[in-house]
Amino acid sequence: MTTDPYLKTDLYDVAIVGYGPAGETLANLLGQAGKKVIVFEKEESVYHAPRASHLDGEVMRIYQSIGLAEKIEKVTIGAKGYHFLNAEGRLLTELVRRDGKGPHGWNHHYRFHQPVLEGLLRKGAERFGNVHVHLCHEVTRIEQNEHHSAILAKNRKDGTTRETKALYTIGCDGARSTVAKWMGTVKRDVGLHEPWLVVDIKLKRQVNLPNTGIQYCEPARPTTFIPYVGARDRFRWEMKVLPGETKEELEEPERVWELLSRWLTPEDAELERAAVYMFHSTITERWRNNRLFLAGDAAHQMPPFLGQGMCAGIRDVANLSWKLAINTPNNPTGYTLSLDEMTAIAEIARENHIHVFCDEVYKGLEFDGNRLPWFADVYENAVSLGVMSKAYGLSGLRIGWIGTQNKEIYDKMIGFKNYTSICSSAPSEFLSMVALSQL
Repeated sequence: MTTDPYLKTDLYDVAIVGYGPAGETLANLLGQAGKKVIVFEKEESVYHAPRASHLDGEVMRIYQSIGLAEKIEKVTIGAKGYHFLNAEGRLLTELVRRDGKGPHGWNHHYRFHQPVLEGLLRKGAERFGNVHVHLCHEVTRIEQNEHHSAILAKNRKDGTTRETKALYTIGCDGARSTVAKWMGTVKRDVGLHEPWLVVDIKLKRQVNLPNTGIQYCEPARPTTFIPYVGARDRFRWEMKVLPGETKEELEEPERVWELLSRWLTPEDAELERAAVYMFHSTITERWRNNRLFLAGDAAHQMPPFLGQGMCAGIRDVANLSWKLAINTPNNPTGYTLSLDEMTAIAEIARENHIHVFCDEVYKGLEFDGNRLPWFADVYENAVSLGVMSKAYGLSGLRIGWIGTQNKEIYDKMIGFKNYTSICSSAPSEFLSMVALSQL
């Protein structure tokens, strides 16, 4: 684990189980918010094969918020609409996708190659020293109490285990979610269970293929064609598995090329993936159990036809991240100074004639119950800031205080206050006095 001098406590703000697109995005969002985050992913690296292939303008807006949208846009291609053709090739209807920027300031739709996207998201998370990622670690147990969650993870390389505590644990670990299992929640079946063969290819040479998505509405074998999966030489086909066909049979390269023969040959392209997947439509009954949460495929699954599976997961974590950020105290790192460290800083400041301003708005929320003194009580030239809106649970009250032993600083602040502040409302002052009287 990376050693960070600001993160000396063993308690993390958030533990993320699963490091796919949803978990990677959440790590960036919380890392940017200054939260102390630990990630467990059972695989050793990004999954090599493409899976998701579409994101929309809303997701790009989220990526913009973490400073990655421009890099991601460079590895995407704007997605066009879909033509729905019958068995004779006649156009039945079409799904028109608008060109240009949408309401989120980005294109309406993009195609991407998932391993490339995930590489950028993981690289983005490396910007934050407060995000600790543990690959090749499988979570084997999750418990919780009123104060925190506890995760036991096993290193799949050497068999060692690690126990970690976090205020909250988020399951971004897919359809077979370990977090969901330990939550004891169940999935509600919405009624779709269909096996489909998914084939991804990369061209070796120029081939005349359609440049728009096509849904072949053919009773003999319904098929979806997806062009430009992150690059203009990558294409995808999704073919419904017919009664009597087996997974083993359909995944054989010879059979795959037989099914693709109406579009191209082995001389034209190389197979990147050919796998049978069960397309599900499910929703997990509960997405939260006290300090445990679910996001993405761990919470819901949908068929890929509208390209919203990954998008929904990214929206989940964007919605969850800001709520986690404001509900994990000791902003921004989850670490509070010990009395010894406060004294040492005061001695350095005293020797060098330095004033210290200490933001202590979360004082009173210490997890171990050891109430520390205000910095202004430790050092005569320190200024301590406190407010009613955080530790006292009175959000919206614009009332706080500044304390110092230094009368010169105090008098100057009083003078500035006459020009820079407004009077507090009487109800706010009354509520504050009631709250303080209960200490």
